Amino acid sequence: MPRFMIVIQPNGRWVVGFIGIIVFIAGIFLLVILAGAGQHHVSAVTSSQSRTATSSIPADRTVDSAAVAVVRAYFGAINQHNYVKAWALGGKNTGALSYRNFANEFKTTAHDTVIIVSVTGNIVTARLTARQTDGTIKTFEGTYTVSGGAITQFNVLRIS
Repeated sequence: MPRFMIVIQPNGRWVVGFIGIIVFIAGIFLLVILAGAGQHHVSAVTSSQSRTATSSIPADRTVDSAAVAVVRAYFGAINQHNYVKAWALGGKNTGALSYRNFANEFKTTAHDTVIIVSVTGNIVTARLTARQTDGTIKTFEGTYTVSGGAITQFNVLRIS
């Protein structure tokens, strides 16, 4: 058998040669590049209410998609009022004394919109616009450090 081929044997197993590995790695690299090439949006909709967590990444940024996905999922859970999920995605690391205190912090939040400003490794810098139930807007900006599928550190300040 030539050593630069991909061969599927009769038992269904693949035998991958040097070229096959190179092609596979190049394909993965291309997918990663294309994934960061445009605007990214995520929507979270409940059956009783329509709530959307929106976020965007500037086209010229390379991102750690796993870290961004965790930050998006965290705010999506908050918009869905799924505070148990938000707690598991990092809310327990916000400094809230308990889950109950954490959930109560969002009593007056109607909707969060997150804009991803940048990503460096597992640190996501984001700007959060929190529309309150009385119509006022609170804006926050800072970093979210992600590890093990959860936000482990919040360094976020209110800017307006």
